[in-house]
Amino acid sequence: MINMKKWLNHFLNKKSEFTNDEKLKSLNDQYFFLLGELKKLSNHIIVENIKYYFEYKKAYLIRLFAVLLVKLSIFIGIIAGGLFALDYFGVVNISKAIPKAEKRLTVYLPDNDTSNISKIRKTFDVVIFYPPDPKKGWKMFKQAIHKIETKGTSDAASYSQRNGQYWGRYQLGTDARKLVGLEKMSWEEFSTNPDLQEGAILSWMRIMRTIMKPDIDRYSGRYMRGFQITESGIIAMAHNCGEGGARVFLSSNGNSLPEYGNPVLFGKLGGYNLNLE
Repeated sequence: MINMKKWLNHFLNKKSEFTNDEKLKSLNDQYFFLLGELKKLSNHIIVENIKYYFEYKKAYLIRLFAVLLVKLSIFIGIIAGGLFALDYFGVVNISKAIPKAEKRLTVYLPDNDTSNISKIRKTFDVVIFYPPDPKKGWKMFKQAIHKIETKGTSDAASYSQRNGQYWGRYQLGTDARKLVGLEKMSWEEFSTNPDLQEGAILSWMRIMRTIMKPDIDRYSGRYMRGFQITESGIIAMAHNCGEGGARVFLSSNGNSLPEYGNPVLFGKLGGYNLNLE
C-alpha cells in the first residue's frame, strides 16, 4: 500500500507543479530537495564504507571473498555433478549439447601467389609450397640471405656490416670463415673485398649442403610450421642456426626451436635451384 502511495505521488508530481497552492508547492520542493541530498549522502557513505573496509578490515574482506569462492565452487560442483549424473543415466547427452568448434580447412598456396595470404589466413590454415621456378637460382638465394642477414642494407654497404663475430654481407661467423679457409684474415681485408665474400658464401653453402645431405634426403618435401621443407630451406637454416640447430628443428617436426637463430624465417627460403655441386 505504501509503495502504491509513493508511485501515485511520483506520478502526480510529473503532472502538476502545484501552482495553485504555494504552500503545497513549497513542501514538494523541499521534499524532492531532501531526497536528492539523501541520495548524495547515501552514495558518499557507501564509498567511504568501502574505503574503510579496504583500509582497516582487509582480513574480513579476504575471509568474505574466500567464503563466497567456496560457496560458488560448491554450487558449480553441484551443477556439474548433476549434469554428469544426468548424462551417465542417459537422461541428457552433454557431449551433443556442447557445440564443437569447426575444424579449419588447410589451403596450400604456392610461394609466388601469397598476395592475399593475410586475408585467407582469417578463414583457413595456410601452408606454403614451392613449385619449380627457373627464376629462383643461386643469385636470388644469395640476395634473400643478404636481405635477412643485413636487414636490407644497400648492396655497397652490406659488405662492411659487422655484428660481433659475424662479418660481411652474409654474416659469416668465426666457424664459417675457418671452414672456408679465411680463419686468419683480418676484418679490414674481409670487409673491403666483396669478391672474396661472394666466393666465401659459395664455399660455405657447399659445405653446408654436404653436411646436411642426410637431412635434406630425409626431410625434403615434408611440411613444418606452415611451409614446405626443401633443400635450399635446410641449407639456409643451417647457415643461420648451425647444423645442430637446424637438426633440432627438423627432427622435432618444427616443434622445437634451437637456442640461436631463426629456422622458420630461413627455412622459408625454399625452392631455390642452387646448383652447388
